[in-house]
Amino acid sequence: LERRLGISADLVNFSRSGNKWSCAECRISLSHTDGYVAVALSDLPVGVDVEVLSSKFSEKLLDRIACPPEKQARGAIQIAALWTAKESLFKQGDNALAAFVPSKICVIGAGVSSYSWGDVALSVATDRPIDLFLAKFDQNGSFELSALPAERIDRSE
Repeated sequence: LERRLGISADLVNFSRSGNKWSCAECRISLSHTDGYVAVALSDLPVGVDVEVLSSKFSEKLLDRIACPPEKQARGAIQIAALWTAKESLFKQGDNALAAFVPSKICVIGAGVSSYSWGDVALSVATDRPIDLFLAKFDQNGSFELSALPAERIDRSE
């Protein structure tokens, strides 16, 4: 917060409304899955989503979530990237009362970047580049925070 936004973490007051965290001092987006946590902080609207690859990222899911221009995604990593891109774009918007309907969200040309670290897919919707950090938790609740070198995913491969 201090390095990127000039805001002391001691001055930030986070609040929770439903499933969404917010604060007056910055924009925040959170996502977690299978021991991983992704956090995006910005002075502009931002959305983040992270998923560990699993059998759910199949052609069947692609058929349910993709709008026509997105149908060319192939392989679990591209399908997971498409899912996380849609989630992050939805989170970036002011959708407090809206339902998440993936097939109605087209991410092509929407300013969403998708990345992979091994079996993890992560997407960030933002109007400005941000540093990427990923926390991996173990069974004891300890975690390792890393700014990992990410491989950008082309969701159309």
